[in-house]
Amino acid sequence: MRKAFAATLALVATLGLAAPIQGETPGADAVGNKLMELGLLGRWARDCSLPLQSGNPFIFFERTDAGPRYRFVFGPTSQTVRSVDSVEALGDGTILMRVTNISGDEPGFRIELKMAMQEKRYRVLYSKGSDGKVYVENGVIVATRQPNHWQQYCGPS
Repeated sequence: MRKAFAATLALVATLGLAAPIQGETPGADAVGNKLMELGLLGRWARDCSLPLQSGNPFIFFERTDAGPRYRFVFGPTSQTVRSVDSVEALGDGTILMRVTNISGDEPGFRIELKMAMQEKRYRVLYSKGSDGKVYVENGVIVATRQPNHWQQYCGPS
């Protein structure tokens, strides 16, 4: 199950922000501000013109009362929610993000993502879990040996 989860995770990375929300955890405001600055807040998908489906999950980067969240929606009743613990612009259009599962198969599982960002689209180039496994390397999903798809910005959450 972890391989499928990690492969699916590799297909995504999106964000959305607004004004600071009271009740956020310490540091969450700075992370939320960075997500907004980088243009990640909102809804993302492989193809925004298609409905939510297994080959086209929706990804949301958003602010909540508990802090910035990365929500991966697989279907009407299936989703994984992750806290966005840190986000950093590395230069040359790359972003380093660390997230932790709050819900889904493995609560507490941490993931480090390196993403390429280009004009309202992003692609995960590298993904490593707290189990030490690399799930995406050089933009290729390790488990399937398929290229990781670009995610398009679909609009606000």
